[in-house]
Amino acid sequence: MMGNRLWVSALAIFGAALCAMALTPAETEARMDEIKLDDKYIYGESYDSDPLMAYDNALTELVAYANEIREARELPPLNPSSLQTTAQELKYSDGDRHAVFLYIPLEKMLGMVSRSHADVVAAIGVAAPVAEEPAPAQVASEQPAPVNDKKLTFVPDRRPAPGPHPTEPGALAPDDILETLSAQDTWLEIRGFLSSYKNDKRISATGATYDFAEVPDDAYAILIDDMGGILAILSPKNNPRRINYKTHVIDNESNYSNCKFIVWYK
Repeated sequence: MMGNRLWVSALAIFGAALCAMALTPAETEARMDEIKLDDKYIYGESYDSDPLMAYDNALTELVAYANEIREARELPPLNPSSLQTTAQELKYSDGDRHAVFLYIPLEKMLGMVSRSHADVVAAIGVAAPVAEEPAPAQVASEQPAPVNDKKLTFVPDRRPAPGPHPTEPGALAPDDILETLSAQDTWLEIRGFLSSYKNDKRISATGATYDFAEVPDDAYAILIDDMGGILAILSPKNNPRRINYKTHVIDNESNYSNCKFIVWYK
């Protein structure tokens, strides 16, 4: 089963490469961040020394997130084959590190139905390889391919925020927005809240950058690692006593060399 998934993954990667415009790694990362900030899309992302494994893990992540949303809306789950030829792909390589980013419009995903492996092969337009007669232990049912949960980094739980926390004396007291955001562990969880707050005009602006110097002095900064985990939520630079609202202690960006990118809001 894993061999079939990797084989189809290779075809999907090849097909996407033929259609994609040539972008530099920096331009590709910038486009990825634009999509992450747009709640009209859902996505899966992975980094690996093996490009096929990076693709497979990104697909696993996308399927897991899509099915969580569908379950909440009482829709049947999708299997990986359903998203194989539908999701759009962004990718780049930095030495032996391969980044793969798969994304799809939320509304399009909600309207999808599961597709079999055979349907995917037909859609790609390539004949499936002739397989040897499987051993009895290898005989598979017509059930969807299992989702590998080893790399499920982005699993939003959208739990209600806990009650107020004590803060460092002299620091700004966190409001309900900070309380909610600091209770989340991944960027996928926080993204939906920021979009809602902006639509409700509870925050006026958001942005994303790789350089902390580009964060406005009056903006809160959300520091994110290369797996989409939240490292810190820092109070604005113009605050004389800067707080990390994840830990409620004095902190600053220089303590996070593993920060991949920064999302800010005010």
